[in-house]
Amino acid sequence: VSLLGDGPTNTSLIEVASNSAGFAVASSDVTIDGFRFESADGATNTVGVLIDGTPASFSNVVIGDTAADIDTLGNFFVDLDTGLQVNYSQSSNLTIGTGNSFLGGVDGIVINGAADATLSLSGNTINDTAFSGQSGDYVRLEDTALFAPDDPTVIDAKNARFEGLKGIEMTAEQ
Repeated sequence: VSLLGDGPTNTSLIEVASNSAGFAVASSDVTIDGFRFESADGATNTVGVLIDGTPASFSNVVIGDTAADIDTLGNFFVDLDTGLQVNYSQSSNLTIGTGNSFLGGVDGIVINGAADATLSLSGNTINDTAFSGQSGDYVRLEDTALFAPDDPTVIDAKNARFEGLKGIEMTAEQ
């Protein structure tokens, strides 16, 4: 299933109400690209996209553009409690494609894993994802997310932007 909007600056606005997600994904082979997920006025506990792999594994879930889909739309996640939340308890895989922006809100990306499951992050990268104005974390890993004993995942963020700075251009203090 491909859910393709007109682009985050155009008319593809998904307004997220309190205690809900703009899109909830609980299956495989899903692409979400070209949307603007925004918290409704006064809404709390909002999530732009929730990928829930706790009942079963998921594969080929793509958020944003990929090399096969070069429309350069991506997604905007604006003023949400969590822009992208990934929960998994079965071995699964996810692609965070290009063109995604997390603007304001609390946390950008939250990945919550289970000790006996693995999540494969395609290319171990968040590509050119942009983060700006979060009051919490840009990326937060919880409950052994992306961790395999003796083989930890190193997330490639060199092309991502944090408050306008590319990861590769930042100093250790930043």
